[in-house]
Amino acid sequence: MAPFSNVGNSIAPAMAPDGSYLIFVSNRPAVAGGALLDGFYAGKPQPGRGGNLWRVDRKGDAWGTPVRLPDIINSSSSTYDPSVAKDGSIYFTQTGGKTGAFRLFKSTFRNGSLQPPQPLPFSDGITEDYDPAVAPDQSFLVFSSERAPAPSDTADLFIVFATASGWSAPVHIAASGFQAHLSPDLSTLYFDNKPPGIWTIPLRPVLTQLKRAEAITPTANK
Repeated sequence: MAPFSNVGNSIAPAMAPDGSYLIFVSNRPAVAGGALLDGFYAGKPQPGRGGNLWRVDRKGDAWGTPVRLPDIINSSSSTYDPSVAKDGSIYFTQTGGKTGAFRLFKSTFRNGSLQPPQPLPFSDGITEDYDPAVAPDQSFLVFSSERAPAPSDTADLFIVFATASGWSAPVHIAASGFQAHLSPDLSTLYFDNKPPGIWTIPLRPVLTQLKRAEAITPTANK
């Protein structure tokens, strides 16, 4: 077990592209001596299954002490699924709004600090979206969504591209996929699938094909 994973549950590690730090999800108390975090999703309370984002820096051959990210990031005890861009910006999932659905957010790293998160314009907070995996240069992002054509009992994988006008419309790339991760050279997409197991997709042919398709017409950049 990683030495910083010794309080509550720690999941969903996301390494910074340069390997200097790691962002992870934990239900550990937000304040020392407090209670483990409760979550709220799937329309009901989730006792002890909440999450906040924490950062732990690499110190030579060891790890430092985890630090909870600011309240502007952890504004909900249901904050999950971090993905870190090269410039330090963080993409993540959080519940909220009238439906309590998972929605994708981005916090831009600027002037030495993380800025207030903004919902991604293609993620409306009505349809469940989660598990973002952003390219280090933020040129594209893969995520899981329960939007069509995904069956009602699962989520499929979708991809969006950064354009001069904002993010493209989401494009469906694979049936049934969760917890997507990109290989360091961006040549392969790894993800969980049913039946249980780790699956892969060669990513470069997908990127080449989709970049040429009319389906990547930009969405409104809100």
